[in-house]
Order: sequence, then C-alpha cells, then structure tokens
Amino acid sequence: ERGFLSFEGAVAPAAIFLKYFLDKTKPNININDFIINSIMYWNRQIKKVIDNKLIEKLKMQNTINIFKGDYTNTASYDLESKIIESGIFNCIIHEKKNFSHGRFVNFENLNNKISIYFKQKFTSKYEEELLKYLGDNCVLIESNYDGLLAEFDLLIASQFIIYYIGKILDVDVSKPKYTEE
Repeated sequence: ERGFLSFEGAVAPAAIFLKYFLDKTKPNININDFIINSIMYWNRQIKKVIDNKLIEKLKMQNTINIFKGDYTNTASYDLESKIIESGIFNCIIHEKKNFSHGRFVNFENLNNKISIYFKQKFTSKYEEELLKYLGDNCVLIESNYDGLLAEFDLLIASQFIIYYIGKILDVDVSKPKYTEE
C-alpha cells in the first residue's frame, strides 16, 4: 500500500469501466486475466527502470517532465498527482502534440531533463522525432496495447512507478508529511 495511493480511487473504478467496455466491444478478453497480466508485467518492467541512478538524477534537479496524450492521460495525471501530493519532487505535464516553442526553451534551459514518457503501442512519426529529441534521460513507459487497453495498462504502470520511487527513497508516499501550518 506504500505506493498504491489510489487503488480504490483510480484503479478499481477504471477496472469497472474497462470491464463494461470490454463486455460490449471485446467480450473475448477476460478482464481478470488482463489486470493480473498487467500487474505482473509492470512490476517487472518498472523495477528495471526506476533505479538508484535515476533517483539520484531526480534529486539533483527535483523536477520530472511527464508526457501525456494518445491514451496516456490517466497514467500521466495519476502519477503527477501522487508525486506532487507526496511532496517528493515537482512535475511538469506536457501534452505531446503541443510540445513546442516555450516548452523547448524550458526543457533546454532549465535543467529539468528527466522525463517519463507514457506511450501506447502505436507510434506516430511526430512521436518518434519527439522521443529522439528527448534523448537518454527519457524513461519510456510503453504499453503493449493501443487505445483504452493502453490507457488502463499504463495506469497500472503509474502505480508501480510511484511505488518504486517511494521504495528507493524509503518514503511512504501514502503518508505525506504536513507541517502544523
């Protein structure tokens, strides 16, 4: 529970809506198997990418860029809210398709180059170029699915990202420290 701040508030309701969607559009997909497989997959994957080296870089700059769009909004906003509410880092959310002008200037000049980029399976040419531009400090979290399946799958990934960040920092992100004020 130390990292799964919104299982009841985000994952469980999303699972109910996903079940309804799958029952109507893809009855051959078993929602229970999909959720279990997603949890097992992201636990392994995120454990590999959220490591001490990444956390040390984040501590030095204290800001994470999070990229959203194309069925990744739920995961992006979920992760951003957990990071902000826990008080461990700052976040800037960028819309992939509107990453231009001032955002390039911000990215290049303000030393906040660590990015988490949520992505569905499909990759547009624009997205390929943006990922090249973002470079090696971009943690790519790519679903094996497109559309609403990717949206839910990446929501599960966001749970593990905050869990492993909290674990490495030895912070219970479900219990933010508030001052008396």
